[in-house]
Amino acid sequence: MSDTTTNAGAPAVHDATAITAIIFAFLFAPLGIILGAAHISAARRAGRAASGLAVAGLITGSLITALAVTGVLIGVLPWFLALVPFAGTVAWSIWYLTRAR
Repeated sequence: MSDTTTNAGAPAVHDATAITAIIFAFLFAPLGIILGAAHISAARRAGRAASGLAVAGLITGSLITALAVTGVLIGVLPWFLALVPFAGTVAWSIWYLTRAR
């Protein structure tokens, strides 16, 4: 018998946090990341294995979030860079047209 106080070989438990992590990984990916990480952290503190659902929610949420951020940058950044030279002119024009006379 060992003197350890944790059950390192305890099986994973699919609790509500693990299940909602995988669900929210597809519905709202950042929340899936948070819930997956919370479940994994709680499982480690309890001395048991992390649920595969929580790990899948963490990984899937991370991938979907990374793809969304990349897509936004690819879609928005060229427009932003094309409009930057005109931003000062537009701001000055708005100020000039709306100033008190």
